[in-house]
Amino acid sequence: MGGGWNTYTRFTGGSDLTGDGRADLVATDKAGDLWLYRSTGGSPAAPFEKRRKIGHGWGIYNQITATGNIGGGPAGDLVARDTAGVLWLYLGRGDGTFAPRTRIGGGWNAYTDTVGIGDGNDDGRPDLLAYGPGGTAYLYAGTGDFKAPFAGRSATGVLGGGTAYNLVF
Repeated sequence: MGGGWNTYTRFTGGSDLTGDGRADLVATDKAGDLWLYRSTGGSPAAPFEKRRKIGHGWGIYNQITATGNIGGGPAGDLVARDTAGVLWLYLGRGDGTFAPRTRIGGGWNAYTDTVGIGDGNDDGRPDLLAYGPGGTAYLYAGTGDFKAPFAGRSATGVLGGGTAYNLVF
């Protein structure tokens, strides 16, 4: 896939951000710019098109997560956690860009990682898994409502019930 990936500080993928039915990748660089790598759907030697800058100012976030289409729009969405623990929703427009951010909650700095896991509870909507200290894991079920995209947390033993992990993705 090439070199130079060490310029990035955060990656997330697995969500169709361009509305073409293929999973794309986004990354933030050290300057805080957001880059889209659109999936080619082609060979493993060239899985993505040339990168395209789709945002700036993303250096304020310590985590970005592709969630799938949680807001009911034309394509996948992103959530981003800032250093104060506030979680922000970026609704996908279907062209690899996003609507202005919406605050969807605080206190998310209690978690080490958040992961868009697809439909974890088999209700037809994408969900979010939050992993915290001491091996705790919580499922935030998708609601389908962009104004309140996740229901309250429910405990899950999906990560081994107390097994400590350094990183979940």
